[in-house]
Amino acid sequence: MALIDIETARSLVLQRVRATEPEDVPLRAAGERRLAATAVAAVDVPGFDNSAMDGFAVRAADTAGAAPDSPRELRIAGEARAGAPAAVAAGAGEAIAISTGAMVPDGAGNDPHSGAATSRISNADDAAASPSALA
Repeated sequence: MALIDIETARSLVLQRVRATEPEDVPLRAAGERRLAATAVAAVDVPGFDNSAMDGFAVRAADTAGAAPDSPRELRIAGEARAGAPAAVAAGAGEAIAISTGAMVPDGAGNDPHSGAATSRISNADDAAASPSALA
């Protein structure tokens, strides 16, 4: 049998299948099925802003204008992990190391790439470290 183009194949399939009517089924019997309508949660889950990836939570004002030739230096003031929020908020000139899923600290946004050549992050004991060394 020779190959056929995609439109011909689609047409042949659609001639042989039919849409089914929506029906209510118990959740345990719903395997291999699709929702007939969009499901929307009544509340946000989780109920807080969280980090999509590992990085640093920083204040936008502290990184404004940062560029490879004009980096900003920030001090790591704490750490936020999933299930263990940071004990402190990010203050002026500070960053909070943040893990995927962790609550974003008050006053900060999550900038997972904040250190990628635009910011210099130093540990709380002021021993300078590049962000790539901290990852």
